[in-house]
Amino acid sequence: MILARYQYCEGQMTREMTRTTIKRRLDRIQELLNQVETRSIGLTVALAHAFVFWLVTGIAGAVQDPLAIRFGLNPADPFTREFLKLVFLDGSIVLLYLLTLPAWRKAKTSINWGLQVKNYRGLGFFIGMTLGILAQYLFVRMMESAGYWIKDGSFGVITVAGFIPVILTAFSEELAYRAYLFQTTAKLAGVPVALFISAFAFGIAHIQGHSVEFGIPPGLAFIPAFLGGLTFTYAYRINNNLWLPMGLHFAWNYFGGVFGSIISPETPAMLKLLVQMMVLVGLIAIFVEWMLWLRRAARPTVSANQDISPSIRNQEENQSGLRT
Repeated sequence: MILARYQYCEGQMTREMTRTTIKRRLDRIQELLNQVETRSIGLTVALAHAFVFWLVTGIAGAVQDPLAIRFGLNPADPFTREFLKLVFLDGSIVLLYLLTLPAWRKAKTSINWGLQVKNYRGLGFFIGMTLGILAQYLFVRMMESAGYWIKDGSFGVITVAGFIPVILTAFSEELAYRAYLFQTTAKLAGVPVALFISAFAFGIAHIQGHSVEFGIPPGLAFIPAFLGGLTFTYAYRINNNLWLPMGLHFAWNYFGGVFGSIISPETPAMLKLLVQMMVLVGLIAIFVEWMLWLRRAARPTVSANQDISPSIRNQEENQSGLRT
């Protein structure tokens, strides 16, 4: 009698535990389905937003030169061209942000434009500029090792007047692709998707320039442009501030011309492309490792003399009591 009752109780407990396990698994499956649905909606909205971004900035770029000519400006002048890009590109971004501002407020979030200078963040511009100069110098040295170096050539002239258009380019593009597009896409679909979309949009926008620079088909020209977009985005991710990628972007563009002036014009286009890609991948690796180091440094550590939490201490006491 007692044995039968024990077996009955044991069966009831087993069935109850089975029901509890099944319920937990069903709840977990439902949670995963909800997450997939949320991410799918976020990805769809992010892609639609990226398309609107491309459309708005494309229209701004298309009307830029005709309007400049109509008002008596010369779009071929470097300063005028980059100033117009700043006005039209970032003006369209600000307009797009203002149009979507009610949605961001409803979601209780906002855009950080990444131009803070507190806590020495402004020094990031000079750090990025130093990295950009070293990267371009490394590019030239790698070309020298391949035998394409003009031994008696002189470096391009460094002038303050030449700085201004390139600084305007770096500022306008970093504000558009990193501060706005990357950040808004990350809020909608997550950081990995935002990394890809912002770098892809940056690459598409620079296909023509890279194709002319390297003398290669647009399909191949997209690769270094995409890697450049990834490089600047990872630089932005270091502390979510624009100064570091802006300094890197400026130095990459400006000193690329300065150092590039001593490379032999007979250099094969594919060699220049491959070497530049290697340098960009190296910069990406540096920024990723920098990011991981900052995250490891920010984690709280428990020293040998520091008291541990009560829950962990109780678990250890219980385990020691069981062993004794």
